[in-house]
This record gives sequence, C-alpha cells and structure tokens, in this order.
Amino acid sequence: EYNFYTGMEIQPSLRMIWFPQKNLAVWGAISRAARVPSRIENDVAFTIPVPPISDANNPFIIRYLSGDDLEAESLTAYELGYRIQPGESWWLNMTGFYHDYKDLIGLELVMPPFPEENASDYRVVPFKYRNNKNGHSLGFEMAAYWEVMSFWRLKGAYTILETNLENQAAEPEDESVKLMVRRSNPHNQFSLISSVDISENIEFDLWFRYVDRLSKEDVGAYSTIDTRISWKPGPLMEISLVGQNLLEEKHSEFSSLKVERSFYLKLDWCF
Repeated sequence: EYNFYTGMEIQPSLRMIWFPQKNLAVWGAISRAARVPSRIENDVAFTIPVPPISDANNPFIIRYLSGDDLEAESLTAYELGYRIQPGESWWLNMTGFYHDYKDLIGLELVMPPFPEENASDYRVVPFKYRNNKNGHSLGFEMAAYWEVMSFWRLKGAYTILETNLENQAAEPEDESVKLMVRRSNPHNQFSLISSVDISENIEFDLWFRYVDRLSKEDVGAYSTIDTRISWKPGPLMEISLVGQNLLEEKHSEFSSLKVERSFYLKLDWCF
C-alpha cells in the first residue's frame, strides 16, 4: 500500500490451518500491519487556549507541534489457535497471541520551551509528535458455544490482555509536565450471552459482561447486563425492546464520562 506520508508499506499475512481430526483444528498466523501518521500528527500545530494546570508562581500553556518525517507505526502479530467441536451442539475455540509494536507515535516534550508573543504571563510548554515508543502486547482468548436445547443457546468468551509500551525518549527535565504512557486496556474481560426462542416469533436475549479496571485511567471495573426481547409479527418485520446497562444507573467505561442505563424500541422492516 502506497501513501503520501511514508511511501510504500508492505503488509503481508501468512496463515496455516491443520486438521489432525475431523473435529479438531490447529491454526497459526503471522501478519504485519502499518498505521500511517494522521493529518494532525503530521501537519497540524495548535495551542490549548486555557491553561489546564494553574500554578500562580509558574503558570504555563501547552502547545502541540506536528512531527517531522514521521514513520508509519508497525505491528507484527503472531497468533496460534486451537478449535475443538466434540459434537454438533457445542464447540470451544482458544487463541493465544503476541503483538510486537515498533515506531509508535507519541508526544515528546521539547526543551527548552519556546518563547510566545503576547503571552508574557505564561510559559509555553511544547510537545511534539515523534516515533518514540516501542512495545508489545500478549494475551489469550477463549470462546465457547453450546446449544443447550433446540430453542436455547449459550455463548461465552473470556480475554486476558497484557500491554507494555516503552517510551524511548529521555525523561524531561521539567518536572511540572510529565509525559506518561497510558495503559487503557482492561486486563480481563468476560461475557456470557443467552438466547432463547420463546416461540416461533418471540426471542429473548440476555447479555452479561464484566470489564476489568483501566490502569492509570481512574476507571474502575464494572459488570452490566443488556437484554432484548423481539417479536416478529410477519416474515418481513421485527419489533424489539432493548435495555442496556441495567445493573446500575450509570458507570464509567473509558473516562470520567458516565454511560447511563437506557432503553429503546426498534422497528425493522424489510421490503
């Protein structure tokens, strides 16, 4: 794939699968992917107009600068999986993976701070986009399906993920602003979905999920339940009532912003 910013990016993938028995499968894959620098990272500079941190003795504002000659971020992914289906009514799938990241783009403090016209009351602390991080992630995923009865199906999944990123830049001398590599991936996730056909035209789904806390993001672990009941008055129409995040009034998922309990009615009409 050719792009204007970094030129040619080769992204091959090699996948193999082996069936030692009819109901067993072992597979592996090696792939490379690339992410091209965004327009903001490569071309745009901007300043936060209001100081995010107030220090009466040493106030400052933050300026973000575009990068010079940024390279594409690259990922080399190694995957190994195992799938077994002892019977027609259930199967189990397990996958392990290791992801190697190179030239990740992050902000780096530029020293010394730039002078700023018409802003004598503040120091200007500049950050610049650079390829300053490497790292890896590794984890394990397991998924299962079980047709308990002809009208009742269960689907479960579990994921464990460990992410480690290393900042290649030297520690900034100015301790008033610290550049932190944030880890924003949950270490554990679990989900269980129950689907029941109450009748030929009425379905009831129940989805439980647990998501682990986000380290350094001040977001705690949470559990929640979503539910859905649908009615098909005809072959071309379906009416659904859905409730989301029913275990609590609201909770955080990615930041301090709260996701609230909600309900909605949905009409699907095919013609």
